[in-house]
Parts: sequence; C-alpha cells; structure tokens
Amino acid sequence: MRKVIIGSSLLVLALTLTGCQSVQTNPDAEPSLTQSKVRELSSIEVWAGEELLESLAAAAKQFQADYGVSVTVTQKGFFDIRDEIETGLNPPDLFAGSSTWVRSLQDKGLIYPVQSEPALEFQAPSLRSFGYQGKQFGYPYAAENIALICNSNQVPNQPTDWSQVATKEAPLPVLENGDPYYLYALQASFGASVFLQDELGDDLAKLNFGGPGGSAFANWLGENRSSFKLQSSQAAVNSFLNNEANCLLGGPWLIPQLGDAIPLAIYDVPALRESPATSFLTTRGFFITQASSAKETAELFLSEYLASGEFQKLVYLTSGQQPVTEAFLGEIDSSTTRGFIKAANTAVPLPTLEQLSQIWFEWGLAQVKIIQGASDPDLLWSEMARNLASRLGLE
Repeated sequence: MRKVIIGSSLLVLALTLTGCQSVQTNPDAEPSLTQSKVRELSSIEVWAGEELLESLAAAAKQFQADYGVSVTVTQKGFFDIRDEIETGLNPPDLFAGSSTWVRSLQDKGLIYPVQSEPALEFQAPSLRSFGYQGKQFGYPYAAENIALICNSNQVPNQPTDWSQVATKEAPLPVLENGDPYYLYALQASFGASVFLQDELGDDLAKLNFGGPGGSAFANWLGENRSSFKLQSSQAAVNSFLNNEANCLLGGPWLIPQLGDAIPLAIYDVPALRESPATSFLTTRGFFITQASSAKETAELFLSEYLASGEFQKLVYLTSGQQPVTEAFLGEIDSSTTRGFIKAANTAVPLPTLEQLSQIWFEWGLAQVKIIQGASDPDLLWSEMARNLASRLGLE
C-alpha cells in the first residue's frame, strides 16, 4: 500500500508510515495479486542493527494496520548477523546485511531471490549490488561510495581533466601504504577492472588489470607521479585543510573530519581515458532467508514497504546513512550528501570474490613503488598482476 508524503519532517514521515489510512480501493474491482494473497500471509521476523529499529518499527506498525500481520523486529549487531545466518539456527524471515555478502550467502543456499518489483526506483548501481546469477537477492537501503572531495574555491566545477584535480604544486594525497580502493576510479578509466565478468555481470575468477589497460594505467601513474603525495590518512586530511591539496579521494566518512572551514564540493572522478572512472560502492539492504516459511509475507513487506520511498526517507532521517535513491534528493539539506548520492550513479559494486581480500596489499604496493619513482612502471605492474593471478588461481 503506497502512502503519500505531504511533508519532509521526521514527524510527518513517521505519521505517514504509522498512522495514515491505507488507500481505498474499488470493492467491485478485480482483486490484485497482493490482495488475493492476504489470507495466506503469516507473521514474520526481521533481524537488523540498532540504526534501523525506529524506521522498521514504523514500517511494521503500518504493515500490521494494513494486513493484520505482525512483524517482529529483533536487534542484532550488524556484523554478527551474517555469522548467525550461516549457522542456520532459528533464522529470521528477513535480515539486514551487506551487498558484499550476496555471493557467499547464495553460494551456500541461504538466501531467496526477490520476485516482486520494488515500490521505489533505486539507483542502478545500488540495485545491481544485490544482483547475482541474473537474479535479485534483496533491496538496498543505504550506500557508501568513493568520490572526489574538493575545495570549491579551488575547483568550482566538475573537473574534466586531471590537471584540474591535482598538480605538482597541489598533489593529491595517497595513503602511504597503498591506496587501490581509492585510486580504483582512475585505474578503471583505462578499462582495467579488477576481474573479468560473465554475460550476467558477475565477476569471474580471472584477474583483468594485468592486461593492456593495467599497463596503460601504470605508465600514466608513473608519468604523473608528481601530482600525488604519499601520506598517512591524518596527514592527507591536514594537507587538504591547509590548502596544500585541492582535492581528496574518499567517502562520506571523511566529511566530519573536514569540518566547515573549507567549502566542499563533491564530484565524479574525471575519466582519464575512454572508459568511465567508476569508483567502488558498497550497500546495505535486506535479504529474504531461504529457510523462511513465510516467503510471500516477507517479500510483500520487503518490496512494498522496505523498498518504498517513505521507508527509505525515514532511514535517512533517523540514521543519516546515504540514500540509494534520488527520489527525495531535493529535500536533503546537505550538499555533500547530495554530491555523494549523485556520484553513486557512476559507481560500481565492490567485487565479492573472496580472492579480493588477498589482492589489496600487493596491488597497493605496486602503486606506491610507481609513485616513488619505479624506473619501469609497466614491468612492475605486469609482474605484480602475473604473480597474483598465478598464486591465487586467477589466470
């Protein structure tokens, strides 16, 4: 049952979810699929972290008012949920989790694909982050992604060229132990994704950045090493605040450290070559458990309530987490939050192959050595990729 939002305050939104009347339908009309299944609905349980308790309570109250079906919300530590789901002991019908869990949970047969369309239009990368094997295994409610954080006095408009982002005089800070997560957008613009993908868009266990695209990126990084500066994370923030750097690569978690002394603008990373400069994105969302005996009820609650604009807005207002839709973008006061939401449109979901965790160190170390002045960036990069592929079975 869709509700109409008539205001932007938390009070009005909560009342919309918890107190307004359902839309009246024509009693003589043909019953919808949802209406025809009302008698088959069963009570359900949802596991979630503390940050979702208020919004879930409101949605559960409205669901019970509409269908007479109870929804029990059980608080769990967010990162404890996966472990408990994998034990298989008394699983819930729905649970909150990370998009990085999708592949592993489905390979173990623990989650159920969603059949219904969501009530809301999600941003495509966020929706895709819960896709696997051509199926949708959940709907998101929050996202985090990398973007270009700039001093708007120095970079007043979306950069289209690297010289507008960083120069020898104002180099871009890079973490001193390697920064492949943050620098990925630059690498991706050379067509050097981490893994090859199949026709469904799922990552294959085949390393991709050891080819021509990776070599081109390594050579570019070597040629432009003076526009980067290796620093600790705190030194990087200080460089930006001291006007020694025009921009940082980072996520929304950096914004509180930057304060309000410098006017900020959030931009897409400019593409350096033909391919898009796609930053990494991770999301949180809701899954249906394969073990649920009330899958129809769980799917109805997920697709029409948790995947609604009303619920998504309430999550943002009560938790501050970045929305996964632009449906109420104009009502968000924070320009940095709006910037990260817009940047998410050009992001890609973080790969979920387990080998990724074993790649970061050597991948980042190669970048550090190139920035430090390695004489043959192409050779160094190719050897790094070849060694990783051989050792991890990614050839």
